[in-house]
Amino acid sequence: MFQRKKRRNSKANYTVACLLGGVIGLSSAYMLQKNNRDQLTQKWKKQLENLESKLPRQSQHLLELGTEWTEEVSDILKKKSPNHTLKDTSKKPEISQLIQTVLDQS
Repeated sequence: MFQRKKRRNSKANYTVACLLGGVIGLSSAYMLQKNNRDQLTQKWKKQLENLESKLPRQSQHLLELGTEWTEEVSDILKKKSPNHTLKDTSKKPEISQLIQTVLDQS
């Protein structure tokens, strides 16, 4: 009725715990040294700047994809029902407006 569950090897658990503790201790010691911390924060800032410089290109790409996608959907709808037309072709497609709204908010 009551079956005893097999326990994992305690040596393996002990080894994993020791390795994890060593890594945490080593990284803490590394961060406590001022010159290493400064180098690391500079590296993080540089990576952040690189990501921020790529953002405008990616957002423009998203807007272009949204426009193309809307045109393709419109073409598909026109093929299925010839009477279908966009209400106002002078306005930006709806998906492009949504993407632009999200980009403006961030």
